[in-house]
Amino acid sequence: MNATIMRSRRLPPSSSSLIPSLLLFVILSVSLLPSSSALQVSPAAKSITLADGGGQPSTIAYTLRVINDDHARLAVNLSATGGLAGSVLLSPSSFTFSSEQAEQPVTVTVTPPQDLAALAPGDHLVTISVSALPAASGGQFGSGVTLLHNLALLKPYAGAYLVGSLSAEERGNGTIAFTLSLSNKGDAATAASGTVSVTGPGGLSGSAALASSSITGLFDGKLTGSWSPVAAPPSPPSPSSPSSLFFSSSPSSQSSQSSLVPGHYVANATVSYDDPARGTVRDSYAAAFLVGHPSVRLAAISPALAAGAINRVFLPEEMAWDAPVDAYADVSLVDGTGVTVATTRTSTATLSPSSPGALLAFLDLPSLPAGNYSLRATVRDAQGSVMGNGEWAVQVSSAAATPLAAAKAAVSSPPGAALLITLIILLLTATALFLRRRRR
Repeated sequence: MNATIMRSRRLPPSSSSLIPSLLLFVILSVSLLPSSSALQVSPAAKSITLADGGGQPSTIAYTLRVINDDHARLAVNLSATGGLAGSVLLSPSSFTFSSEQAEQPVTVTVTPPQDLAALAPGDHLVTISVSALPAASGGQFGSGVTLLHNLALLKPYAGAYLVGSLSAEERGNGTIAFTLSLSNKGDAATAASGTVSVTGPGGLSGSAALASSSITGLFDGKLTGSWSPVAAPPSPPSPSSPSSLFFSSSPSSQSSQSSLVPGHYVANATVSYDDPARGTVRDSYAAAFLVGHPSVRLAAISPALAAGAINRVFLPEEMAWDAPVDAYADVSLVDGTGVTVATTRTSTATLSPSSPGALLAFLDLPSLPAGNYSLRATVRDAQGSVMGNGEWAVQVSSAAATPLAAAKAAVSSPPGAALLITLIILLLTATALFLRRRRR
């Protein structure tokens, strides 16, 4: 008698004993991961002006708060990098959070270099990195979290030196407010003034003056102004022709019918100020901004809808915007009681502002009673923002009124299914009898 001996293959002791260690390492590493939201630093950024105090650089200190929201046990290390990192002292530069500790203050001391006069004027950036690792690992392994604190050390310019940024905000009644935020990084006071020119859709353009502002040395200031378009006489421009609008810097003089054409705008500001050494200085700033948002007007439709069929529904549209927009539509059919009986979504299409377009929907209707229904559509852009809505009264015909519906009913009806099953059984029986006779 032959016997088959089955042998099982076992892992070498070195390999099998390694598995529990690897599992323990993975579990420990995952369980000790610090959350990116558990650690915070405040403030996120700081700006310090370097100055001489009686011929000697003045030391400046401030407190950086390291916050442990999750009360995790973390080993934290701090370091500074940048051209003037040697001028920054961190105390403490490392510490360990206990599970009961929620915050650790760190003193940041800045001592300007002895040769401060030789340092180039302007901002010198120092980056303070705050890194944390699980304390249970001894700070040796595990995925860590690193946060950054930006410290800007300013060596002032001689005289006046303005830098700034331009922003725009749409207000009510077709008004746009502009703010030019300026920072004087020089050590001399100056007075600034400026103008803003604006271009928009359809050739829209205009300009107005910014109010003057006195800005002292090493101080921030703002130049502000607001504008509203006023239709030039004798009549407003048509949408198909270039706009002929001008801007008024006086809100009280705006027409009650004034409005801004929706679309993309660009503002360019020119600022002038006096510097003792350079004379009159002119700087330029630009800002792009939007007025309004894309909108769509859906045309009236009267589609013929059939129950028990897939219906093609065209949604003609006209878009009020100055650039193409990717959009789609959510379509639903609602009965007389307000119950939604069918829904669908069109594919995304690019709508053009230069010519009318359409969105195509395929609405698969169940077997419904014939009658009056409401067809509703909501057009959205690629981000989901609503661009327009439409609702139409439509009639739905019965399922038997269309060849497609009749074919679907015939295939899905119980008699048709029973006949198909009977034919299959007869075919199988005949095949079995034929094979039995051949064997005899």
